[in-house]
Amino acid sequence: MHNEKYQIFCKKHDSPCCRRCVVETDDNCGELNALNDVIQNVKSSDAFLELEQLLAELSENLQRIRKDREGNISSLKESKTKTEKEIQETRILINNHLDNLQESLTKELYVAEEKENKKISCLISSIQQKEREITECQTNLDKIKQHASDLQTFLAMKHIQQDVMNNEKFIESLLKEANMNHVSISFEKENTLEVLQDGNHYRGYHVM
Repeated sequence: MHNEKYQIFCKKHDSPCCRRCVVETDDNCGELNALNDVIQNVKSSDAFLELEQLLAELSENLQRIRKDREGNISSLKESKTKTEKEIQETRILINNHLDNLQESLTKELYVAEEKENKKISCLISSIQQKEREITECQTNLDKIKQHASDLQTFLAMKHIQQDVMNNEKFIESLLKEANMNHVSISFEKENTLEVLQDGNHYRGYHVM
C-alpha cells in the first residue's frame, strides 16, 4: 500500500506490513516480529507441510468425487440401455400374451355362437314340425269340408281340435320358456386390464 518493502509481521492480524503501516495505524498490535525471522525456513515448516498435505487431500477428494460422478454417468447409460432392452422384451411378452388372449377369446366366441345356434336350430326344427302338422290339419279340414259326411266331419273335427289344443300348449310353453329370449353375445372388457396384469384366464364373452 505504501510501496515499501515488508519488514514486519503482525501476529495479531496475521499479515506482513511495512514500517509506515506500523506508524500510521492507531492499533497497538503489541505482537510484531521481524519478517525475516518469521519467513526463515518457511518452506520446511510444519505449516507449509500441512498446507501441502491439505491441498493434496483436497485434490484427491475432488478427483475421487469427480470419478465417482463420471462412473455414475457411465453406469446410468448402461442401466438405460438395459432398461430399454427389458422394455422391448416386455413389449414382446405383452404382444404374445395379447395374441394368446385373442386366440382364446375367439375360440370361446365361436364355441358360444355354435352352442346357441344349435339350441335355436333345434327349436326351429320343432316349430317347423308343428307347422307341418298344422298345414296337414288345414289340408285335411279342407278335404273334409268338400267330401266328408256330417258324421265324418264331426269325428274328424274332434281329432283336429285335439291337434290344435296340443299346438296351442306348445306355443304357450315356448312363450314362457327362456328359449324365446333374444340371444346375443357381448364382450366383457371391464376386467381385461386386471387379467393382463395377473395373467389369469379370462372368459370374455357373455351370452344373454
